[in-house]
Amino acid sequence: MASIIALFGLITNSVAMMISAMLLSPILDPLYGFAINIVMGRGRDAAGALRSILQLLIVVSASAFLRTLILRSLGMMPPSHRGKYSSGPVRVPSTYYWP
Repeated sequence: MASIIALFGLITNSVAMMISAMLLSPILDPLYGFAINIVMGRGRDAAGALRSILQLLIVVSASAFLRTLILRSLGMMPPSHRGKYSSGPVRVPSTYYWP
């Protein structure tokens, strides 16, 4: 599944899809486990898979937050383009220019 998303990201030259594939890849096994255990009626195993999913999401979010803080403190973050590119309620810059 993640490889298909990455393939479409390569074809469409979409960095967001490539990053989505990288983030989705380690979470897929517990998601599959959760779905299969729910269908099979194994609540305890489904709860364990759900716990794994939540732990992975916390680790990914915390590591992204810490890396952002470190890169900001070192002055290595790209410049912000807030308000320049509007995509509705969420503002997403389309390109970054590194010095």
